[in-house]
Amino acid sequence: MMTCEDTSKDEHCLLQKDSSVNNTSDGLITPGEILNYLGPRNPFLVTCVLVTGLTWAVAAMNGMSTAFIIQSCENCSDMISLVDEFDLRHKNSWYADATVSAFMIGNGIGGTLVSKAADRYGRRPILILCFLTMAVTGILAAFSPSVMVFGVIRLVQGVFYTGSALVGWVLGYECTPVELRFFTTVYFGILWVVGYCIVTPLAMFSPNWRWLIFFVSIPQLVTAILCFILVPESLHFLALEKKERSIGDWLKRARGSKKTLMHIKAGTVVSSLEENPEAQNLFVELWAHKVFLVYTMVLIYLWNCDTFIYFGLSLYSTHFAGNIYLNYFLIGLVELPAYILSPIAMDRYGRRIVIALAHISAAMIFLILVFTPEIVWVRTTLWVFGKFAISCSFMSIYVYASEIFPTNIRNLSIGFCEMMSRVGGILAPYVKALGQISPILPMIVLSLISLIGGLITFILPETLNRQLPSTIKESSQRTRH
Repeated sequence: MMTCEDTSKDEHCLLQKDSSVNNTSDGLITPGEILNYLGPRNPFLVTCVLVTGLTWAVAAMNGMSTAFIIQSCENCSDMISLVDEFDLRHKNSWYADATVSAFMIGNGIGGTLVSKAADRYGRRPILILCFLTMAVTGILAAFSPSVMVFGVIRLVQGVFYTGSALVGWVLGYECTPVELRFFTTVYFGILWVVGYCIVTPLAMFSPNWRWLIFFVSIPQLVTAILCFILVPESLHFLALEKKERSIGDWLKRARGSKKTLMHIKAGTVVSSLEENPEAQNLFVELWAHKVFLVYTMVLIYLWNCDTFIYFGLSLYSTHFAGNIYLNYFLIGLVELPAYILSPIAMDRYGRRIVIALAHISAAMIFLILVFTPEIVWVRTTLWVFGKFAISCSFMSIYVYASEIFPTNIRNLSIGFCEMMSRVGGILAPYVKALGQISPILPMIVLSLISLIGGLITFILPETLNRQLPSTIKESSQRTRH
């Protein structure tokens, strides 16, 4: 236990403020304890969360702009899409869908590579690199002379897309004290919706798809600059890597002009996490803690399920009857209450039950659609509710996974789940093709996939109000209650 000798009365509360805080040994303190002591009103931490949250808005703009790039907009405006310019209709329509699949394949490649790099070299430099690369490739994509070139560029861009959103989330969450987790979750979700919906006016006023992809690339450059100036490296990562000088700089920036944390030595933070053999012998440790393998497999399925349904519904929104801009906007806007209500529900009832019920609810809605008559407003309303349910799960799973996976492999593990989920992402553009086999087949497939996801969620442990695990052993020893 850290002593309070020669410290201020306020600093004496550092270890007593939260009885759930566990010190590793005498005189040592964990990054989580420091974050909790600084609290949710610390300007340094709040700035970190606010800036990293922008990464989701920018990522949404890039990923969801595809809905208009590959969809002919001639029925709503004079915008020339990729389909219009290169005449990708009828037998050539698969070229347009292939560019989406190429982007998702890139996601799968980058999900592990970029995440592993973030675990090795740090969250901050990899995050900045991802956004700079996406900005440059986005601008290059605007000058693509052919569909093939555009597809290749989107493949490269997809590699860094997962890293931009995933590493941004992990960095922001690792800068978040327990009391601020609710705000962080809601804030990231709202920013995703903002980025999603901003695509609508950009598409409406862009003369063609080239201008649209150029417009969504500029914010990526701005975000990279903001992260470089305002966002520090994760204290969890610095402690794990024993970077004492960087920890000292982090503590100095965190306390600002105040004298809090003055008596905390950088060495005590570094030493609070023991040398973890998992970092070098990951597969040996996974085999030793097989329950953790089960957790990982369940999360991989949930991520695949949510990715397939989410992107399938989002991309299919421009195929609804009526104005495609309005349909797209409404399908995106419904995520706003999902991202506000799901964190509230998670904090009240727990992560596991919320995610399970979200999947089961989505499954029921899709099943109802099988028996619903062809009344446009009725079917559209049910689609919107289905999107709401799966959006609740998609947001919640980031929180859940961040609290299940330990610090030393958090980016790598979530990145691996993201990579595996790209199978669902690759197949998502072809949801509409299922309807050519049978009109009810898309709904049956979506319902079955979602129901299975809801049931297997109960295998996972509850993580509400628990400290982030530092090792695989800590994570695997959690009970399911």
